[in-house]
Amino acid sequence: MMFSPEEAQTIRNRRVKSPRPPRIQQDLLEARQLKDRLEKTPGLTKTALAAELGISRFELILRLNLLRLAPEIQAEIAAMPPSVSVRCQISKRALRNIAVISDSARQKIEFNRLLGSEG
Repeated sequence: MMFSPEEAQTIRNRRVKSPRPPRIQQDLLEARQLKDRLEKTPGLTKTALAAELGISRFELILRLNLLRLAPEIQAEIAAMPPSVSVRCQISKRALRNIAVISDSARQKIEFNRLLGSEG
């Protein structure tokens, strides 16, 4: 089947993916929204919220723990540009390991190490 140049370009344009924000940005935003909901809804427990979302309390806590990242790290994640790549190299799992570190300076060192190993 042959297409005119205009038709061929139209088909190619449909295949081009538009840039999307890294998934980790969405995860961090979701964690903020969940925390806000817990704080603004009197009597709402983590257990009840988890049940409402259809996840375990443990999974809810893992999501909320992303907010333990140093503010500078959260800002850097928020500033990441959209990409057409399927996966962001920075995963929730890797960030969870950094979030459990209580010292923000040490968090930044580990985060920079993670960024360095990214490519």
